[in-house]
Amino acid sequence: MIKSIAKLHYLLGLSFCLSIVLVSCGGGGGQGKDYVESVVEDPTQGILAEIKEVKTDIFKITNEELLPKREDSQIIASFMDGTVDTFSLEEIKLTKHNDPKRSMIRNIAMGGMIGYMAGRAFSSPLSRQSYADDKSFKKSSTTGKSTLRNTAARKTVRTPKAKGSGFGSKKTSRSYGG
Repeated sequence: MIKSIAKLHYLLGLSFCLSIVLVSCGGGGGQGKDYVESVVEDPTQGILAEIKEVKTDIFKITNEELLPKREDSQIIASFMDGTVDTFSLEEIKLTKHNDPKRSMIRNIAMGGMIGYMAGRAFSSPLSRQSYADDKSFKKSSTTGKSTLRNTAARKTVRTPKAKGSGFGSKKTSRSYGG
């Protein structure tokens, strides 16, 4: 009987300590959270984007199709001189700025659905100026985007809250140094 009472006191003390730790770490009913939770949507389907050079060094998206697998994503670029080049999503992500044609293709592609593959939030709209015409823009911005979003994997992430006080928390116009 004495052992049971001692165990009960031990468990009560342990639960009290645990509740203090939870409250001090932000587990106290939403008060004092040091983080912000957000849902990240990551496309699981791929995209085949067709891009055409419409004027010298000016490219536009002419068509976008959804593919079953993300890793099959690619861009098919048609140039004014009649050549065609194909880029994987990884090649576009790694494009260097010293290759102006690829850099321009990448910039236009990021305004389309490929931008969601590179981390742009689904809440941001597609860029109308990236598309060759209204038909291709409407197709991507209505059925394409919604299908891509509906099949995306979702996860909740926590990011630290910005602190309002302490060293470096206030903006100033003063500058020190040379």
